[in-house]
Amino acid sequence: MSEKKTSIFKIIFIIAACAIAGFFGLIFIAAMAVGSQLPENKSFNEEVIKHTLSQDKLAIIDITGVIMPDKNNETIIEMIKAAAKDDQVKGIILNMDTPGGGVTATDVIYHEVQKLRNKGKKVITCMQSVAASGGYYLAAGSDYIVANKTTITGSIGVIISTWNGKDMLEKIGVKPQIYKSGRLKDGLSPSRNPTAEENAIFDGMVGEMFDSFAEIVAKGRNIPLEEVKASPIGDARIFTAQQALDLKLIDQLGYLEDAIAKLESLTSTQGATIIKYKNQPTVMEALMGADIREASESIKESMPKLPLSKGGFYYLTPGFY
Repeated sequence: MSEKKTSIFKIIFIIAACAIAGFFGLIFIAAMAVGSQLPENKSFNEEVIKHTLSQDKLAIIDITGVIMPDKNNETIIEMIKAAAKDDQVKGIILNMDTPGGGVTATDVIYHEVQKLRNKGKKVITCMQSVAASGGYYLAAGSDYIVANKTTITGSIGVIISTWNGKDMLEKIGVKPQIYKSGRLKDGLSPSRNPTAEENAIFDGMVGEMFDSFAEIVAKGRNIPLEEVKASPIGDARIFTAQQALDLKLIDQLGYLEDAIAKLESLTSTQGATIIKYKNQPTVMEALMGADIREASESIKESMPKLPLSKGGFYYLTPGFY
C-alpha cells in the first residue's frame, strides 16, 4: 500500500473516531442536562388525565404484575405515601391487574393503604384482567371494589412449595451430603421426603397466614369469618366477576370510568381533577423520546414465566406459581 493511501486511511480513521467521540459526548452532556431537570428522590410523575378548575384531585395508581419486594413495589408505596401527604388528593383508585405475589410485599402495600384511609381518604379498587390472591388481599382493604365483567378474582389462600427429586437422584446415583445444626434446618429439601413433623410445621405456618388473610377479607367485606374460611371462598378457588359479586366479594361490575364516578361520589368531589401517578422516565427514555419501559415490559410478558423462589410464602393465583 502506498504512503499516500495510508495517510488517507489514517485521516478517515481520525475523523470517524472524532465523530464517535463527539456523538457520545453529546449524549453525556444531554444526559447530565436531563438528569438535572428531573425531581430528586422521586421515581414517579403526576400525569393529568382530566383537568378541571377544581383544586381537588383523585389519583390513579396502577398495580400490575406479580407483587414482589422490588423497585416497582417501592415505587407503589411511594405513590401511596405521596397521595396520603397531598391535601388536594381526596382519594385514590388502585387500578389492578395482578395475580398477587409475595406475602410480605403484599402486606406492606396493604399497610400503606390503610394508613391513607386512616387519614380520611377513600380508596376504590378497579379490577382489570386478574386481581386475585394478593391482589384481592389489597382490594379487601379498600372502600369499594369495581371489577370488569371479565375479571378473574378470588384465590384467597396461601401457598409454599418445593420439588421432591429424591427418586430421580437415586436413579442417577446422586446422594446429597448435608451438614446441619438442627434436624429441621433442611426443611423443604428437594433431596428427600418430608417428615411428619415438617409437614405439621409448614401446614401450621400456611394455616396461620391464611387465618390472617381471612380476617382481612372478613373485616374489609363485612362477611362472617366462618363464611370466608369455608368453601367456596376458603378453598382458594378463583371466581369470575359475576360469581364474586354474588358472593359479595366485589361491589359492582364496571370499568375505570365507573370507579372514578364512585370515588367522586364517596369523596363528594364531582368535577375533581383526575391524575395518574406514572413511573419517572429514565435518562435514556427521555433522550430517545419514547417509552422504552413499555417496550421492555411487552418483551417480558411475551417470554415464558420463570419459577418464583422456592421456600417463600405467596398469595398467588393458580397458574402463576
